[in-house]
Amino acid sequence: MIGDDLTVFFGDFAHTVVWSTVTGKGILDAPTNVMGGGMVLSNEYLLTVKTSEFGGAGYGDNITVNSVLYQVREARQVDDGALTEILLSKV
Repeated sequence: MIGDDLTVFFGDFAHTVVWSTVTGKGILDAPTNVMGGGMVLSNEYLLTVKTSEFGGAGYGDNITVNSVLYQVREARQVDDGALTEILLSKV
């Protein structure tokens, strides 16, 4: 892993993330999936955060990323558990 200080990982790509009373940094990816033989496009919102800050987020929780409101669909720890990936839906 990167080491004990995950701040470096979030560097220039991070956005402000707010969940309940917790404010921190996260990386939001929004890849577009092509479905239905190319007839339908769908965005998946995937937020990568520090588990120590946002590891308790769960299904149905609201999370704000750069002032945009999302709802948690699923959260899962990555590799050694220092990072968590949160699948989001726009509210």
